[in-house]
Amino acid sequence: SHSSSRFDVQALLRCVSEADAVLFVQDGVSIAIKNNPVFQQLLETQANIYALQEDLQARGMLHLVCQDVTIVDYYKYVDLTFKYTPQLLW
Repeated sequence: SHSSSRFDVQALLRCVSEADAVLFVQDGVSIAIKNNPVFQQLLETQANIYALQEDLQARGMLHLVCQDVTIVDYYKYVDLTFKYTPQLLW
C-alpha cells in the first residue's frame, strides 16, 4: 500500500515466493509501473503480481503498468484474499 521508498523492500523480497501473490494497492501501485527496479526484483520471486485498477486509475497510472501485472477490481481483490491466506500488509 506504500511506495517503495516507504518500506523495507529487501524484507518483502525475502518473504515472497512463487506460491504467493502480491497485490499493489493505494500508493503501492506505483511499484507496478514499467522499468521500476523494485518491480523487476519482485518478478524474480515468480510470485503472482496484481494491481488494483481503481488505484491505478486514481493516480493516472493505468497506461504505465508493466505487462507482467494482472490488473484487478475490488471483486477480484476479495477473491484473492480467500485464495491466499494468510495476508501480510506492507
